[in-house]
Amino acid sequence: MLFLCICVYGELIVSFSVSRPSLSLCVSLHLSPSLPQVGFLKTQHKYEIVFDLPEVPSLGKDVCPAPVPNQHICITDITPVAEGGLRVTCEYMAHQEGVLCEEVMLVSESQEEVCVGVKVQARVMDRHHGTPMLLEGVRCVGVELEYDSEQSDWQGFD
Repeated sequence: MLFLCICVYGELIVSFSVSRPSLSLCVSLHLSPSLPQVGFLKTQHKYEIVFDLPEVPSLGKDVCPAPVPNQHICITDITPVAEGGLRVTCEYMAHQEGVLCEEVMLVSESQEEVCVGVKVQARVMDRHHGTPMLLEGVRCVGVELEYDSEQSDWQGFD
């Protein structure tokens, strides 16, 4: 099994697991800092994140999101870029405060053993404090209603 993990910062790291019969390979590539960092977001807001992934020859041309679900981030679109590589569109729900790191996986449709993991890092603040600072390729697409707010459609008791 070949596992390729793409992270923002780091050096090229290759490790082989000798104790297992299958081969495990992990590679960290130094990519553009705007790839996984999306800026300052607000809790209970939904964001669309668009980034370009460099070409990974072992992944091939036929790429799809991994069937492993992540309740906070999901890939909505994958399109090839003219310069090579892929443009990935994700939908992300900022669910709690703090520095959050979510991972999405891309798999090759032609080679079952090849997958790419992309970690997306966000700084999330409370929905009532501060002003969000969205980096390039990030936009707010919705706000979740608060349970105890006046935005609720509950009419109360008669």
